[in-house]
Amino acid sequence: MPEGWKPAPFGLDTQCHKIESGWSTDDLLRHLEAFKAHHRREGSKFVDWQAAWSAWVLNSERFGKQRTNGQHRPAEPDSYVDVLEREERNRAILAARNANPEAAAGRG
Repeated sequence: MPEGWKPAPFGLDTQCHKIESGWSTDDLLRHLEAFKAHHRREGSKFVDWQAAWSAWVLNSERFGKQRTNGQHRPAEPDSYVDVLEREERNRAILAARNANPEAAAGRG
């Protein structure tokens, strides 16, 4: 991701604009931070970062909801810190399993 990259405003007649205009400032900042963190972590390389941001915004409605008894409800978003902590726990678990595979399999 280019240093200092910021998304350009969407055109008024786009679905992205319609979705983004429904977000609070905090929601917009959270989505933008999550977008940047995700693509830095993945090492993504895009020719068009604005197009990648557009796809993120369009997909936000699909990924921002989860099913409960057949009903859609807004998902409680993970904070960046929550994601990092979960990844760190997963790395620690994998490291422990690799260090002692017999104990991880219940034989040690």
